[in-house]
Amino acid sequence: VHRIVDDDNCFTVARKPDPVRFCHIPKPQDCVVSQFSSWSLCDGCGDDVNNQTRVRVVIVAPMNGGKPCPELTEMRPCNPRMECLKKTSENISDIPRYKLKVGEWRRCEAPTSMVSADTIESRVISHLG
Repeated sequence: VHRIVDDDNCFTVARKPDPVRFCHIPKPQDCVVSQFSSWSLCDGCGDDVNNQTRVRVVIVAPMNGGKPCPELTEMRPCNPRMECLKKTSENISDIPRYKLKVGEWRRCEAPTSMVSADTIESRVISHLG
């Protein structure tokens, strides 16, 4: 049976509950990342654009509305290595050179024979049939 009793009677059974209770409100945790690794090596001398990359890892993930993680990967183009520049300068005479020559515009003219889509379709059907 539940009924209101005097505070003195409660102390004999159990301790009176605190009138104020602290709540546990989790604090926001911002993302924490490591330092970037060293840049990767540049390989090759071809026409393909070589890129270097470096990465970092998440040490502490964001929680409770904390700041999100920044980019974990960075990329940059490779600087041409000296060996590549030397090879390119040696073979520069082998590279074909082209020039664009632009002349006068011609007058617009309609084609001499016109073929409609219906004519092409009927020819295809007769050929398949």
